[in-house]
Amino acid sequence: VITSGAVTIVPKESGQDAGTITRRNVLDIRNGIHANSRTSPSFLYMGNLDIEPELESMVGQDNRPLYLPGNSMATEPHDRLRGRPIMFSPHAPALGDPGDLLAVDWAGYCHVINQNSREEFSIHVKFLEDKGVYRLVMFHGGQPYWEEGVTEPNSTTVRSFASAIAQRA
Repeated sequence: VITSGAVTIVPKESGQDAGTITRRNVLDIRNGIHANSRTSPSFLYMGNLDIEPELESMVGQDNRPLYLPGNSMATEPHDRLRGRPIMFSPHAPALGDPGDLLAVDWAGYCHVINQNSREEFSIHVKFLEDKGVYRLVMFHGGQPYWEEGVTEPNSTTVRSFASAIAQRA
């Protein structure tokens, strides 16, 4: 997703230190999301686990936390950022790189699974232990439905199905 030309890259704050995420960054990446995507059930945040300490101290103007770790509320067993789920991935870019925190509506991304998937079984892999092994081979690909961000009527802001913060180095 992050290499797509459709991702809205929001600028970092002036004078922002390398390897940081600020409250303003979190607000800006949500502002980079298209209006239709904001209410989509598939809209969520994704990020590198190294961003969690940055998020834990953030509070909104009303002094309530922007980030709620899982199980901090009885009705919310999963991590939340600004009320939406946040998923952490070891495959996300490092803290300070674009995509370390990503707001994305997965309804704007087309997933393709090849129908030539196959299941295989072998008795030879663990022959000495009298065990068989299954293997599932499938091909998966995808790309955004969007080619680029759009400027909504009565606005000058470019928005898309996904938004990230610019390089902070």
